[in-house]
Amino acid sequence: MVFRSTLGQRVNLRILWRAWGGYWSKKKFYPGVVKELSDKGETPYLTIYGTRHTFATWAIANGSSPEKVAYWLGDNVQTVLQYYCHPDVTKSEAPDF
Repeated sequence: MVFRSTLGQRVNLRILWRAWGGYWSKKKFYPGVVKELSDKGETPYLTIYGTRHTFATWAIANGSSPEKVAYWLGDNVQTVLQYYCHPDVTKSEAPDF
């Protein structure tokens, strides 16, 4: 695992969302990493799902196999083929990974 909770467990969506977008605690807002970078104009804001979708789509468009992408996402190949394979994406410029 790349990211672990403070108890050494897999990070769940609630923990990820707090680190991503921020959270309120005792009348104080703690900005998440992505929200803070976006607010500073250093990166466009994408939701967690939007980032996952973009990564999977571009990975497939750049030649990664659906099996490998499914493994990376923790998903199955059928879902990857149904939701992340967009033939038209290869006509645009791909970002560097």
